[in-house]
Amino acid sequence: MIHDNGQGTTDPRQPTRHVLLSPFSFLFVSSRWQAAAAAAWVPWALLAGAAMGWLAARVQPYFAPLVVFPVLVGLLLSMALIAGLRVCSLAHAPTTFAGAVLAAVLAVGGQHYWSYRAACDAQAGAQANLDKARRAFPDLANRLMSPPPPAGTVEYLRAEADRGRKLFGHRVRGRGLWSWWALEAVLVFVAAILPLVWALRRPYCIRCHSWHRASRSGRVSAAVASELAHRCGLPCPKSAGGGAFRLLTCRSGCGPSLFELSWADGGETGRAWLDADARRVVAAVLDRDTLNSEP
Repeated sequence: MIHDNGQGTTDPRQPTRHVLLSPFSFLFVSSRWQAAAAAAWVPWALLAGAAMGWLAARVQPYFAPLVVFPVLVGLLLSMALIAGLRVCSLAHAPTTFAGAVLAAVLAVGGQHYWSYRAACDAQAGAQANLDKARRAFPDLANRLMSPPPPAGTVEYLRAEADRGRKLFGHRVRGRGLWSWWALEAVLVFVAAILPLVWALRRPYCIRCHSWHRASRSGRVSAAVASELAHRCGLPCPKSAGGGAFRLLTCRSGCGPSLFELSWADGGETGRAWLDADARRVVAAVLDRDTLNSEP
């Protein structure tokens, strides 16, 4: 049995566990790099980023509150990326963040690109209407002029910067608008990356390559909570209240399980890593309490 002091630190003597519980530990520790998982994760991330850029460009003309919209784009992108981590069973931090950065770049760049394509489509529609008007009124042909469409995405952004955009009641042009776009890109990046930090702190099994999930959870009486704390080597406060527990195991149950015990009267949550024998003891205590509580 390997214990945790409730602050997120773990016992380095554990030979088979490789998890990310401590704050910022994802920067230094990660599970073994897996080529198959990475090969699936990187295309997932790129596809998610491209799809999010397209979606943002389509929604922006109808709903784009300042500051909030880029944060929403980043959060939706992060949800898609976390889903990819779970599906691909990837917990390698460098690969995860490399894919996330690429996805955020595609989301930001894709939003501008699809906005440019929408502008080109609108320009093409205006040109078609103008051609009809010229055929109907030949005398006015020379007076009806249509500006040429932008030559590319960069040219479109330059034209938009020159035209300006209304921000907080003021029209901002030139460098001010470029700075605002940069700020929006930063918000997308931050909103996409921060939830990944939380996701990588979840326990991960390097044997079956799966994230730990709650296999059992619930509330127990004070007597059962005290017995569980004793069995797991966790501190037991002098409290008459009961407790709540959660047992997290990997997909196949091949590695150590994380047992969490919190007390109704407050205090820090105790955590202990259980090997197979300790897990069976805890399960027996919980099963016995379940049988005793049945009418």
